[in-house]
Amino acid sequence: MIWGEWLPTLACGRGWGNGQLGGVRRWLVVAALLALGACGGSDDTTGGTAVPATDVVREGCGVVVEEALDPQTGRHLLPGAAEPTYPSDPPTSGPHPSGGAPPTGIVAAPIPRPLQVQLLEKGGAVIQYRDLGQADVARLRTLAAPTVAVAPGPPDLPAPIVATAWVHKQLCEAVDTDALAAFVRNQAKQPEGAPPHP
Repeated sequence: MIWGEWLPTLACGRGWGNGQLGGVRRWLVVAALLALGACGGSDDTTGGTAVPATDVVREGCGVVVEEALDPQTGRHLLPGAAEPTYPSDPPTSGPHPSGGAPPTGIVAAPIPRPLQVQLLEKGGAVIQYRDLGQADVARLRTLAAPTVAVAPGPPDLPAPIVATAWVHKQLCEAVDTDALAAFVRNQAKQPEGAPPHP
């Protein structure tokens, strides 16, 4: 008997030794099989999963990854507090300042990680870059907006271009303004249940 015939047989109670097993045991077996079928493997150790979105994977950019929410996200930082450690870099959630306005638009210097998270929580996006020529930087800067910061990243940025939004990240090896604009359009949203910000 093949799998497609076997599972309905189990679920309907046929083939169980002349109906000797009760309905509860039968459904427990079916539930266990369904649970096993839902299990999957991943080489990703960051807790992130790829977000299926056909319009964000382009020539220069990889897939959009949804990262796990940092358990310290509700923690607000006081002015002058030391920068916390984030589970991913650049972060997509985590501790952040509670007041003030994070930088947006074209930013000349790297943005501190807590301020990046503050912008993401408000529904914005951060596009960081490293090791790009002036023409590529100029192309990225066309994406700057009141809710989108375009800034140089630290030297250890994991790719030449990294876009972040609340619990989402996309790495790019080359400037692809279409893919990055799609990332901002699809991912830069204020998280559900977050208090409104001015």
